Amino acid sequence: MTEKEYRLERLKQKQEEFQNRRIVVYGTGINAEAVLKSFPELNILALMDGKQAGEYLYGKRIISMDEARLLNVEVIIIAAEVVSSYIISERIRPFCIENHITLLNMYGYDEVKLHRQVLEQELKYINSNKKQLMQQIQVHDVICFQLLDVLCACTYFDKDSFWCALEENIAGDERLNVSNFARNRKRAEERLQKNQVYTLEDVYNIFQTVTSVSREERKQLCKTEEHFLLEGFIPKNQGIDLLNWASEQGKKIYIISELHISKENLERLLRELGIKKYQAVIQESLFHLTFSKGALRVGLGEDFGKRTLYI
Repeated sequence: MTEKEYRLERLKQKQEEFQNRRIVVYGTGINAEAVLKSFPELNILALMDGKQAGEYLYGKRIISMDEARLLNVEVIIIAAEVVSSYIISERIRPFCIENHITLLNMYGYDEVKLHRQVLEQELKYINSNKKQLMQQIQVHDVICFQLLDVLCACTYFDKDSFWCALEENIAGDERLNVSNFARNRKRAEERLQKNQVYTLEDVYNIFQTVTSVSREERKQLCKTEEHFLLEGFIPKNQGIDLLNWASEQGKKIYIISELHISKENLERLLRELGIKKYQAVIQESLFHLTFSKGALRVGLGEDFGKRTLYI
């Protein structure tokens, strides 16, 4: 099941809540088309998109927010992936609150309620302590730990500082003769499409076309970056101790990684950090899926839907 299919399935499960209400679908892409095709029985008045208002698409007129107010719209369904849905919600949520319009994402969740729940949770963070966190772990079945910032820290503030440090390291390697490495490394990554799943090998394939390095140099550069990256991580012992304690309590542990390194080096990093037992690492490049397109759902497998705590 694709993430789009999963979203539509979740939306169908919530259908009774908005079955007989005046609905507008926010969006004009393939997700909007899928909602229209999947719910022909709903009272969907129109599509909504400020930039295309007045046009017609998929047999519906595209309206503005002012027109939605005139039509006494009761529900707006955002037909978009997670990241885009969040951006749209931030933009139109005040309008929906002001006009008493229920704002739903494609999973069928009320965006206004979600925003309030998240905000209330964030207000509690400053007063949280280790004991409370351990109590929360006890009442959850699955615990997800973020790799960076929770289990380890990086010695570099951002990608540019990392690439500049790597450039100095490469300059001392007699096997490599690469000029302007940091600039070209940045150019290579910028050529990858936004929200595209990629590995370091993908980056260095582009790097090779940008710089005309040899095939051997490309492979060595890729290995050098991975090893240099691994050496720059500092263990966060409090987070690691908490993970190992949660594992001892019989909890299923998953690690969420934002890196693009190979599975072999990722496992090596976790061993060196002192992480003893976990179910799996969820990393976009390992699943060839972005998080917004279902990497988390696929990575958790049969544990998806269980009571889960994200740290």
